[in-house]
Amino acid sequence: MSLSRKLLGLNWLMIALIAVLLVMGVFAIMNAVDGHQGLENMVQHHGRWLCLGAVVFLLTAVLDYRWIQWGAWLWYGIALGMLEWLWVTLQAHEWRAGAMDWIQHWVQFAFVAVVLVLAVLLGDAEKLWRLLRPPVVRLVLGFTSLMIMMYWGFWRYEVGYLFVGWMVFAAMLLIGSIPLRYVVSFVLVVLMAIPLYYFFPQKPYAKASRIDTYLEMLINGDMKPKDIQGSGWTPHHVQLGTGSAGYEGKGPFSEKVEDQASIHRTFLPQKDVASSLLGTVIAEEFGFRGNMILITVYLALLWSCFQVALSARDALGRVLALGVMATVAAHVLMHVGSAALLTPITNLPLPLMSYGGSSIVLILFLLGLVQSVWVHRLPGSVALPDTQPREAALEGAQA
Repeated sequence: MSLSRKLLGLNWLMIALIAVLLVMGVFAIMNAVDGHQGLENMVQHHGRWLCLGAVVFLLTAVLDYRWIQWGAWLWYGIALGMLEWLWVTLQAHEWRAGAMDWIQHWVQFAFVAVVLVLAVLLGDAEKLWRLLRPPVVRLVLGFTSLMIMMYWGFWRYEVGYLFVGWMVFAAMLLIGSIPLRYVVSFVLVVLMAIPLYYFFPQKPYAKASRIDTYLEMLINGDMKPKDIQGSGWTPHHVQLGTGSAGYEGKGPFSEKVEDQASIHRTFLPQKDVASSLLGTVIAEEFGFRGNMILITVYLALLWSCFQVALSARDALGRVLALGVMATVAAHVLMHVGSAALLTPITNLPLPLMSYGGSSIVLILFLLGLVQSVWVHRLPGSVALPDTQPREAALEGAQA
């Protein structure tokens, strides 16, 4: 298929939804950084990353997604090696300011690697390697690859990806080529083991205190943290900001509040308002109505990804599209849920909206893969497995 036909064959509804979320994200970041000293250039930096992400999106969309059958393993190895190198380096040297930003980039890179590897293993890997034909082998390898990355990256640096990782793995298991009886048995074993993970040692920079504070608020029953001046500062003011917004919110740039003295402008951490706490800013500025509009756009994007999965030409494309859909859904659930304290507050970005170079480029890369599944679904785009032998047989019969 020619490049022009591929570009014309893109899923333009999905592109329109992505564009809407990107524009909404820029406007939300403008609201988040307004009035904060030192954040004036954040919108310009975000725009540059958007341009790079758009290029990555288009390139990924026109390339056949089946390159991940070998590329996923290389990606996984690079991510694992970099995370271990960062760990050794930070253990040997003093923890420096700004190190967490680099770690966040590589943790997000590692999460994409997990999605790609799981798509390969749970897709049609049994057709590529004879050793992977038994479903148990593919299930164990997928679980092992997830657990290795969870320990090396997610558990050490960002526990939010533990929740997202399990959600994505579960979704890909349901649609993958693993028989249901194996999936049910595996899920039961994992559910019995989940309470044990809480007692493993965590590093303070893994944001485990946020999980502890959230559990403490749930146990108390009144959702009020005990240590408001310490670890409960952010959850307490997130709760105040969202709860005081009402139906319409406080208006863009907090125009309805005297002196624009809204909660997120006054009390929330300045470095997080445009990234991990952007959902709280949206809830406070635009209220319940703004959140419903945002969730509706995300649901439309998820439905578009689901339609692509149904039209995929093979199991790999189907599992890949569903994996990306689950990735977006899990991030939205954790991020938007944290604004209402339905979920713990983590460092997870809001897909396509939160400030951050690596997060915006990587999510556009994953959505570009979904576009590739859509573009290459057409019979004329590739040779289907049995097409050439059948045509050769027909020609021989006619001769």
